[in-house]
Amino acid sequence: MSEADDHLGRRLQFRFSRAANVRPAVAASVLIQTLEGAQRAIWLIALAKEQKDIKSRARIPSEIEQSYRLKCEVPQVGSYLLPALVESVQPQLATTDRVNEVLSTFEGVAGALQSQKRDVVADYLPDTAIRKRVVDAFQQLGPKPGSGWRLDLSRNGTTVRMDDKWQRLVRKMYTPN
Repeated sequence: MSEADDHLGRRLQFRFSRAANVRPAVAASVLIQTLEGAQRAIWLIALAKEQKDIKSRARIPSEIEQSYRLKCEVPQVGSYLLPALVESVQPQLATTDRVNEVLSTFEGVAGALQSQKRDVVADYLPDTAIRKRVVDAFQQLGPKPGSGWRLDLSRNGTTVRMDDKWQRLVRKMYTPN
C-alpha cells in the first residue's frame, strides 16, 4: 500500500459556498465553528470505537486527541475547498484501519442526520451519552441559521450537504415530542 493510498481513508473535504459569494472566501468564524465541531465529533466517535468510558463532562483523553487530530491542508482554488486529514501525532497510537473506521462512522452519522434517520445514528453510536455529544458536535459544525452558507462535507466520493437549515433539522430530529 502506497503512502497516498494509506492517507486516502483519512481524508475529508470541507467545501464552503454561498450564493452571494463572488470571491472564494469564508468568514473565519464559520471555519472555526465547522472545524471545532468536526474535530469534537471525530474525537467522540474515536472514544466510542476504542470503548473508553465517557466522563460526565466528556473530557477527551490526550491519547485520543493525539491519535485522531484533524489537520487542514492548503485550501484549493474554486469555491472555498479545505482539504483535511486525520493524522496521529505518534503513528503507533492509531492505525490506518482505526482512523478509517472512525471516519466511516463520522461520514455515516452525517448522512444519517441529513436523511433524518435516528435509528441509523443509533446503530452507529449505541451509547446514548456519546451519541448525544456527537449529534451536538454535528449540529455545531453546520452553518448557522440564516447565514446563507452551505457546507459540503466529502469523503471517498460521498458528499453530505449542510446548509443553513442543518442546525434546525438536527434539533427537530432530537427534540422530544
